[in-house]
Amino acid sequence: MPSTLSTLEPSSTFGEFLRQLRRRVGLTQGELAALVGFSVAQISRLEKNERLPDLTMVAQEFLPALVLNDEPRLAQHLLELAALARGERLPAQMQIERRIIAVVHEQTVEHQQAVAHENLLPTLPMPLVGRERDLDTIAKRLMEAPGRLLTLMGPPGVGKTQLALAAAARLNYLFEQGARFIPLAAINDAHNVASAIVAGLALTDVEGKTPQVRLIEHLRRQKLLLVLDNFEQVTAAAPLVAQLLSECPHLRILVTSQAPLRLRSEQRQRVEPLGVAAAVELFFQRAQAIDATFEISNEQAALAADICLRLDCLPLAIELLAAQTESFTLTQIVSRLANQRLDLLEDGPRDLPMHQRTLRNAIHRSYALLNVAEQQLFCSLGVFAGGCSADALTAVVQTANDGQNVAWTAEKVQDSLRQLGRKSLVQIDTSADAPRYHLLTTLHEYAAEQLALRPEDAPLRNAHAHHFCQWAQTRHAPSKPEQPQLWLDDLAREHDNLRAALRWSLQSNSALALNLAATLTDFWALRGHDFEARHWLGQVLAVHSAQTIERAAA
Repeated sequence: MPSTLSTLEPSSTFGEFLRQLRRRVGLTQGELAALVGFSVAQISRLEKNERLPDLTMVAQEFLPALVLNDEPRLAQHLLELAALARGERLPAQMQIERRIIAVVHEQTVEHQQAVAHENLLPTLPMPLVGRERDLDTIAKRLMEAPGRLLTLMGPPGVGKTQLALAAAARLNYLFEQGARFIPLAAINDAHNVASAIVAGLALTDVEGKTPQVRLIEHLRRQKLLLVLDNFEQVTAAAPLVAQLLSECPHLRILVTSQAPLRLRSEQRQRVEPLGVAAAVELFFQRAQAIDATFEISNEQAALAADICLRLDCLPLAIELLAAQTESFTLTQIVSRLANQRLDLLEDGPRDLPMHQRTLRNAIHRSYALLNVAEQQLFCSLGVFAGGCSADALTAVVQTANDGQNVAWTAEKVQDSLRQLGRKSLVQIDTSADAPRYHLLTTLHEYAAEQLALRPEDAPLRNAHAHHFCQWAQTRHAPSKPEQPQLWLDDLAREHDNLRAALRWSLQSNSALALNLAATLTDFWALRGHDFEARHWLGQVLAVHSAQTIERAAA
C-alpha cells in the first residue's frame, strides 16, 4: 500500500520528513547520497536540520531519488518543509513549488520507458565529495549546449573517471538506451579503440565489416550517452569520435582525458582539485573507512587541511596519504611531507611528459614505505594488463624469480597483496568467483617504469607471456567441449593479458607468438573478434616471413 501523509509520522521539520521518506523506500544515507550527488555527511546534516535545503535540488534530485514523482502530496509537503526551513513565505512559494512538481512529473512520464531500462554503469565505490557544481555543469553542457562532445580534462588522480560515472548515472534516464561506460586504460593502440567500444557494447563483428562500420550502423538510431575513459593513451583515435558524432545524430559522448581531442565539436571542462573543506572531508572519510576509531578533532582537522594543501587537494593523493593513517599519526605524516614538496603538475620538470608531472612523488612516497617484497610484487603487477588473479601472479613471479632475493610462495604472494591493498596501492575486485587484483592507471604506469629499472623486467615479461600462452592452451575449445561458455568467458576475462603476451612475444619470441595466436583463433572466431584475429595473425605471419627471409639470406 503506498505511503501517504496520514500513514507517515507527523513531521515538523524538513530533516525528520526526509529521513522518513528515505526509510520509506529502503535507502541508506549512502545510497541516497549517491543518487543525488551529495556526500553521506551532507545527507546526515540535512536530516539533523544542520544544513539548509536547496529548493531546486530538492525538486530536481531528491524527489526522483525518493520515488515521489507520482506522489504529489508527499512531494509538496517535502517542498513546503524545505521552504519553511529557509524562512520563506509559503503563499508566494506555493505556485512555484507546484509548477516544479508538475515539470518533474511531466519529465517522468515523458521518460517513463527510459527510466525502466537497466542501468549498466559501474557503481561508484564511495559517494563523490565536493563535486556538486561540476555535476551540474556537465549536465548543462552535455544536454543544453549545441555540442554533443564534452571532454573532462585534468591531471591523473583528480577524479575524472568517478566524476564522469556520477554524471552519467544522473543523465542515464534521459537516454532511451541509457549510458554506457567504455574503459580504455588497457588500450595502447588507437586502432583498437573501435574494437574496444564494440566489445563494451556487447556487439559482435560482422563478416566483411570493420568495427568502425559496425559501430556506426548500431549507434545511428541509438539515443545513448557514451563515456570513453582514459582517452589520453589513444588520442590518435579522435577522428573516430568525430565520425561517430557526425553519423549518429542522437549520440552524446563524455570523454575523460589528460589532453584534448582537438575536434571542432569538442567542449572542454577542466576538472580542478577539490576545495580544502571537501578535501579534508574526503581525507577523514577514507581514514575512517580504514579505521572506524579514527578520531576527528579541531587539531586533527587543521593537520588534515595542511596535508591536503601539500597534496594540492588531489583526490588520489589524499586517498594514498589517508591510507598511511593506519601506520602514522597526522603529525608524523605532516613531518614526512615538510622537507620535500611533492612533484605535482606545474612544479614538475618541463622536459617530462605531462602525465609524469603530477603524482610521481605521491606515489613514490607510498612506494618507499613498502618492504622489499612488496616493492617487487608491486613492480611485477606492471606486466599485467586488465588485472590478474593471485594464482596467475604467483605463477609468473615464481618463474621469473631465479636468483632473486624473495622466495615467492603462494602464501607470500597473498600476504603481500593484502598489504598492498591495505595501503591503497592495489585495487581488489571481488565480484567474480576469485578476487582479481589491478593497479590504477597512474600506479600501473609507475610500476612499469620502476620495473624497467630492475633486473627482473625481461624475465617477468617472458614469464608472463609463457604463462598466458600455456594457460590459454588449457582453456582451448577441444579440451573442454562440454563447457564452451566457461572457457570462452575465461579467455574473455584475460583478453588484455593475452594481448600483452602477444605484443611482448612478437618482439622477443616469434614462435611463442605464433603458438598463442593459433591457440586464440577459436576464441576470436566464436566471440566474433574476426577483425582482431586478422590483425594479430597478420603481424605474426609478417614477423615469421621476415625471419625466414633473413635466415635464407644468411
